[in-house]
Amino acid sequence: WPIVRMPMGPGIGDFPILIEELKSDGVLAEEESRVGPFKTTVYNFVGSPEAPRLHPDQQSAVKKAVEFISNEDLKAI
Repeated sequence: WPIVRMPMGPGIGDFPILIEELKSDGVLAEEESRVGPFKTTVYNFVGSPEAPRLHPDQQSAVKKAVEFISNEDLKAI
């Protein structure tokens, strides 16, 4: 899932699609909640410890991306 530039800093591209896939795969459970007067959605991890892992190449790419931005100001990203 691509990391994209958003008004308040980096975000996950197509985030709603990702969440729907994780819910349909049984990895996340969704529940409605209230925080003061506001409705919010809470996602809980319910997948098994045997949930699919990232391929080593994918793990390496994520690690490099995190290292690349770790010392950057959010507005610079």
